[in-house]
Amino acid sequence: MTAPLLITIMIVVVLLIFFGIVFSCGLVGFFIYNAVKIDQVEGNSAMEGWVLAEPVARNWDPDGYLYSVTGEGEDHNNNGTAPRWIFHYYSEKKSTNIWVIANTKSAVNDGSHHENPNSRIVNWTQDSTDAVMIARGHPEYSDFLNTHSSARIYSLSLNSDSVHSYWHVQFSGGTISYPSWWIATINCTSATVEYTS
Repeated sequence: MTAPLLITIMIVVVLLIFFGIVFSCGLVGFFIYNAVKIDQVEGNSAMEGWVLAEPVARNWDPDGYLYSVTGEGEDHNNNGTAPRWIFHYYSEKKSTNIWVIANTKSAVNDGSHHENPNSRIVNWTQDSTDAVMIARGHPEYSDFLNTHSSARIYSLSLNSDSVHSYWHVQFSGGTISYPSWWIATINCTSATVEYTS
């Protein structure tokens, strides 16, 4: 081999090693960034947020009732916590509702949002974190995860039918162009998955 050919081969090998290291570091950085961004967001469970929201609602109307709970936005942690929760209260005396928004430290009255109230939340015994664990224990979730390994919680909401309260946990997977969903409805009294879709 001639010296110029040997130098060219050495330069190519060094460049391949260099770009391999840069690419590897980029992938590791990407996964660390996304893990921190999504999994490490400071958040409360729904019941922790409710402890903050309840005094605000009682100040607005001591007889008002809670009829819905929603994790706000798409910032849910995969453990069932969220940085903000919206607690929907209705006052029969005032014939109106309010949203109380609770973050990790405080809650504020966000005013009326003119929506028709659902049934009063009753028998709420399972927190949002419990609901996520119950949903993840369902065999269909395993099937969904096998197809969509990057599945994340897309929405969490609590509603009632006047007898039982139900968590609706929606997982998203797939891509922006081809999204896929799996939804579990958890009965808060029996702590079981009642419906999936």
